[in-house]
Formats: sequence, structure tokens, C-alpha cells
Amino acid sequence: HLRAGTAQIRALRDAIAVARVLNRTLAVPAPFCFCDKVWGGHDNIFTFNCHYPGSADSGHVPGACPLDHFVSPSAMRGAGVDFVALGELPFVLEKSDTVLEVVSGADSRRDIRHEDEDVIVAKPQKSRVKKNAVSIPAFATETQIRDALVEVLVARYAGRLPRLRISGARIGDGAKPLFIAALGAAALERLAFAAHIRAMPRLLGAYGFDGDATGYRQRLSGWLGNAADGDAVMVHPATQALPGDPIGAARVREYSVLASDTLPALLAANAVELGSLGG
Repeated sequence: HLRAGTAQIRALRDAIAVARVLNRTLAVPAPFCFCDKVWGGHDNIFTFNCHYPGSADSGHVPGACPLDHFVSPSAMRGAGVDFVALGELPFVLEKSDTVLEVVSGADSRRDIRHEDEDVIVAKPQKSRVKKNAVSIPAFATETQIRDALVEVLVARYAGRLPRLRISGARIGDGAKPLFIAALGAAALERLAFAAHIRAMPRLLGAYGFDGDATGYRQRLSGWLGNAADGDAVMVHPATQALPGDPIGAARVREYSVLASDTLPALLAANAVELGSLGG
């Protein structure tokens, strides 16, 4: 039980780090336990075959158990970890405009097909997916997902293929862009090239959403100065910070810079011209 718990805590630690770098909410699955946890401390569960006293015939361990058998969810939230329990994910997504549905038993290349202008769906079962939903097969590999994405784009937009933004990076772009690029940017770029899909191979503009307007102005100047033909610079501007937006303050700072005379001046200073995605 302790060895399994140690391995799962390490995996959780790594997942939290990845989610934080990517600015994502982590969906945490239920851990796997070989012993119950006794909160009172007055019973020795080892004398009851690792079950809570009176539950030895239930057979619930080994099996899934609450997260708080190993770590404190309230302590995680207090430390600033943005997460939800994986079992709660459907209820969380009901409040969102976009729904992710994982469909068991589907093969990504065979079963993901074009349904209408807004839906990609795997259908070994009758689909319950609504408009603006994206479905992927359970346990699909990164390669399968990339292959399916390109296949669907080619099938859906034949003759008017979109330009694909790829989160590529180069040495010197910083730790966060390089980390994101390592998640599969090069493989996706090769697939796009083979399918004759135009791509923006490098994504600039990733940072920790820290600093002030002056700092963002300096970062923007650096990105534009390092940009090559066809690169993209990601921005996140907003006129005001919405409640609950973890990067709301950064959005407002970006807007103050991008809406001022700073952007035209930086473009001119770095000899950069903005291009059309359709060009």
C-alpha cells in the first residue's frame, strides 16, 4: 500500500507540474489503495486484513479510494493547485461551452469522422455529443490523436485546408516554450507537411503571466525581434479581468500595451509586418 501510494504521489506531483506549466486545470483520477485509512487512529487496520473494522467482507480493497487517503485536497487547493476530481469532470464540463467526451472502445483512425461543421465524434456507440463537442477514443496514444486530427482536417476541409498553429520552439525561446514544443510539435509539423496543410511552425508569446506592463513590453519586443517569417506570437488581451480568471490581470496588462502606440513602434523597430492567415 505504501509503495503504491508513493508511486501515485510522485505521478501526481509530476502531473501538477505539467498542468501548472501549461496553465491547465488538472483532472485527478481516484488513487488505488491496498488498505483502508482509519481517521481516528484508534483501530489497527492491519489486524483486520487492511479493512476498516467491520468491513472485511466488503472486498472494496484493493481498489479505488478517495484522494485524501494519500494527500489532502484542501492543502492542495491552499497551495494553489487548480484541479478537479476526474469523476467530477462531466459536471464541470456541463458548465462549459466545449465538452470533451472520452468514448471507450473506439479506434481513433477508424471511428473519428466528420459529423457536422462543429463536431468530431468517435462512434462505436450511439453518440450523445452535442454541437461544439469534441470526442476522442479512450486510451488513444499521442500519435493516434495527431493522425486522427490531420485525417479529419483533410476530410472536412478538402480544397480549403486551414492553417495549423503548431507550438514549436527554438533554443533560446525559454523553458516554457521548449517544454510545450517537446510534447509533440515536431511530429505534428511533419504530419501537416505531408498532408499539404500550411502551418505556423513556431509559437512565441509563452510566459508566466507575471510582471508589469513594462516587462510585457520588453518581452513583446524580444519575441518580435526573434520572430522569423511565418511565426506566430500568442497574445491574451482583455479590457477587463473576469472573476475567476487566473490570468485576468495579465490580460489587462497585455491589452494596455497592444492597444497603445507601442505595438506599431515595436513592429517598425524590429522590421516585422503582420500577415494574414489566409495569405
